[in-house]
Amino acid sequence: MKYRTEPEGNCRRIFAVKEFGCVKNGERGGLIECEDNLSHEGEAWIFHDAIVSGQARVYGEATVYGGARVSGGARVYGEARVSGQARVYGEATVSGQARVYGQARVYGEARVYGGAIVYGQSEVFGEARVYGQARVYGQARVYGEATVFGEATVSGQARVYGQARVYGEATVFGEATVYGGAIVSKSLFSGTGLFNWTNLPNGLVIGCELSTLEEWEAKIEKLKTIYDLKWVALLEALIPALKIDRERITG
Repeated sequence: MKYRTEPEGNCRRIFAVKEFGCVKNGERGGLIECEDNLSHEGEAWIFHDAIVSGQARVYGEATVYGGARVSGGARVYGEARVSGQARVYGEATVSGQARVYGQARVYGEARVYGGAIVYGQSEVFGEARVYGQARVYGQARVYGEATVFGEATVSGQARVYGQARVYGEATVFGEATVYGGAIVSKSLFSGTGLFNWTNLPNGLVIGCELSTLEEWEAKIEKLKTIYDLKWVALLEALIPALKIDRERITG
């Protein structure tokens, strides 16, 4: 046994009964609903006023602190950290060396693991997976069966969903939307107040128009007379990168 509890409201406050990890003997911890919420094995701990409730479990060397909440049937383990005002609930898991903080939400059957970081006001839910060294932040949403991994980043108000995959060094930001079976890697993928770009297996969607990469390339000079040149220059730089990805994926 590594802690004892005392009733406090509808929960129980934990107190360490021995020294382990960075926890001192007698240290006051956070709140649990029952002892199943926090393992007596390992160095896992709940700090400050963080609360773990329901059938949620924290174990291994994981920590939950600040004003974070872990509830439902969620699992936090390995060396994972959940902090700030973050919420992890449903059947979601946060593991490995992953970090979830700020006002981020991870729920449903989503998984965040490896060295991934989810923060800000972002949300990862459904059956989505975020792992590797990936970052999801801002007000971004990753959901459905989407996966974000490698060193990819999804930020701003971007949306990644369906069975989309964002990986490598890809950057998805602004108001961009990646969905369906789209695959994005080693590309700059953005959206503005006027345009959303979506890379699909059969072409590139800009706004509501779907064209092949070759068709967009042929339109570059005409686009320069219609749209902001900075936007067209970004598109012009994006097309070769997407062609390389397409060739790699299709062999």
